[in-house]
Amino acid sequence: MSHHASILFVCLGNICRSPIAQGICEAELRKRQLIHRMQVDSCGTSHYHIGHAPDPRAIQAMKAHGYDISPQRARQLQLSDYAQYTYIVAMDRTHLHTIEQHKPVHFKGHIHLLRNFDPSDNGLDVPDPYYNNNFEHVFAIIERGVHGLLAHMCSHLSGNG
Repeated sequence: MSHHASILFVCLGNICRSPIAQGICEAELRKRQLIHRMQVDSCGTSHYHIGHAPDPRAIQAMKAHGYDISPQRARQLQLSDYAQYTYIVAMDRTHLHTIEQHKPVHFKGHIHLLRNFDPSDNGLDVPDPYYNNNFEHVFAIIERGVHGLLAHMCSHLSGNG
């Protein structure tokens, strides 16, 4: 794996789960002084919210934990993303399936489900907080997953643990 790894978080509309994951990941990388070595972004599989800011409830939940995701703008997954990102990380199995379906044959990166990086959550979906408003619960799930993902990536970057 190259020293300039990049991560793309993917959910449906790119206004709740993936912006939260992007915000947590960027903050973690800043904390570890790795932000200049990694590119982090998020997108949605749908076109529903292109150009929109994250959901106000997602912005609020993140603000409560000291993160600011308000500058983020939703965009849709593009074919060029497969060339640009080494890790494409889905929030649930529906998104995982969509990412796999559109994957070009020459894609050399890694496609994962976020919760596979959390030993307690392996194989589960990150629930969509849009309708049931469980942003605090979803924040905790995503935070664990992002920490697990970064631990996994760092062990691969350094060649050990």
